[in-house]
Amino acid sequence: MEVWQHIIAYLALGAAVFYLARKFFFPSKPSKGCGPDDCDCH
Repeated sequence: MEVWQHIIAYLALGAAVFYLARKFFFPSKPSKGCGPDDCDCH
């Protein structure tokens, strides 16, 4: 039973690290469809 807890913990840690790395090191391109008014999207 303890082995499953370690596996789940490492998977959660890996998912969190992957999410943060993707968010900060590979930022998505801003969309240019915010309309004619300035909506602070860039």
